[in-house]
Amino acid sequence: MLGGPWLKGKRAAAHYAGGVSVRTLDAWLGQGLRYSRLPSGTLMFRAQWIDEFLSQYEVEPENHVRATELANRILSSL
Repeated sequence: MLGGPWLKGKRAAAHYAGGVSVRTLDAWLGQGLRYSRLPSGTLMFRAQWIDEFLSQYEVEPENHVRATELANRILSSL
């Protein structure tokens, strides 16, 4: 199926293990998450669009380790 199934808001939010809240999904809309709006006003998403949106925030493992170490050093100095 091209682009995967269409998902409504709650189902799109629950698409991920553990899920995210509908409020988070709304915040992502403001940050550029792609969606379609039906004539009824219902917002529809494709899982692929959510994956693409989240991938722009992907952290490389080595950067995560460095960021965690830096945060720990800062917090230990307080």
